[in-house]
Amino acid sequence: MTVGDWLSSRLGFAPPALAGQVRAALDADMLRGVEELPEICVSKGERLLRDLLLKAPDARERAGELLLVDALVTYAFEAAIENVQTLDDRARLAIERLSAVAAGMPR
Repeated sequence: MTVGDWLSSRLGFAPPALAGQVRAALDADMLRGVEELPEICVSKGERLLRDLLLKAPDARERAGELLLVDALVTYAFEAAIENVQTLDDRARLAIERLSAVAAGMPR
């Protein structure tokens, strides 16, 4: 199963605008194996969060970008749960990476 196949089975439940954003964010990765999806989504979410925080993170017009980050991280964990043996490590690493992004931003 590919990333694209997996997403197609889930994006039907997402609002159309958000589904389009997720597809666009993962477009280059759609043919990769689904086992790579947790890392792909966390990496994309991490980059998008960093970009968001560097711009104007408290601006209302950025809410859609924050929802995209949330969706990507949610999909990362939804895909990761299919391999429960690695779930704890993946969760810990994702939390560390996303927290480091926020910690490294000027206040």
